[in-house]
Amino acid sequence: MKMMMVGSLMILLGTPHFIALAADDKALRAERHEAQQQRQQQKNERNRQNQAALSEFRGYVRGLKKEYQELVRDLDTAYRMQKVDLKAQRDMKIADAEVIMQQNVSQLMFDPKKASEEEAIKKFRADMKAHVDKVYEIKKQAAMDEHNEAMENENNKHKKMSERDQKALDKARVLGLLKKHVPILAKPIGGKLTSIEQHWNEREQVEVEKLYESNQRQLVEFSRGTKLREWEMSNKREDFKLKWQQQDELHAINSEQVFYNSMFLAPDVNSPAKQQELVKRMTDISRQNQMIKIKYKKIRDQNRIKRNEERRKLLKP
Repeated sequence: MKMMMVGSLMILLGTPHFIALAADDKALRAERHEAQQQRQQQKNERNRQNQAALSEFRGYVRGLKKEYQELVRDLDTAYRMQKVDLKAQRDMKIADAEVIMQQNVSQLMFDPKKASEEEAIKKFRADMKAHVDKVYEIKKQAAMDEHNEAMENENNKHKKMSERDQKALDKARVLGLLKKHVPILAKPIGGKLTSIEQHWNEREQVEVEKLYESNQRQLVEFSRGTKLREWEMSNKREDFKLKWQQQDELHAINSEQVFYNSMFLAPDVNSPAKQQELVKRMTDISRQNQMIKIKYKKIRDQNRIKRNEERRKLLKP
């Protein structure tokens, strides 16, 4: 029985039809193998061209950064020169106001009769507050002017940096780094894709996406530069505003402390009752100072955490 089956199989394999089928399968395998080699060559060439484009881009932006770094440095130098002159003028105004305030303190210290009169002390207290407020307002206005000048300088620098970023992106576009590559896909040979070809196509789709994302990471400094700088300037404005909110609250308390410090020097505060009253008030002022500082430190710590996350999202390709 077995001999008969073997004989029949040998007869079948020897038929012209079976021989033709075997030849077709061999031809298909050869065609698929050749197509696979061509795809691999195209993929290697694509990756080589992409690496060459990245290398050329990095060389270009190195020179670009150096050029614009010099331009930005020139702007900073001019700003610092202007800042020194304006700061000197403001410091003179502050010094003049502080001299007047110190003269008032001296009058109280060296006039026992004036220091002991209730009405005189009330007037001195009002005058002292007015002088302290005046000095504070001069300092605050000086800080605001300096902040505005700094922001103007930052804005001028940002215009230059945005110009630099656009040049970098134009170069990247010419080099093909802004586009997504077309996948090199296997096409059906013999009517259908083999499992190996299907796997190739799936992997190629993934690799094209990864290649695009990798290129975008190289460009994110330039593609997101304007948004990042606007965000940083907004944070600086917010920080300046927060700083002077804190300073305003501290000043409202510390302007009173200046008066009590002066009263300690007055001739008639040697009585234990007056000294105890002054110490109690100054201790309360010190505690309020600490509470204000703790409150604003909490706000700054929260802002730092929030901004770290915002920056991460801004720089995400």
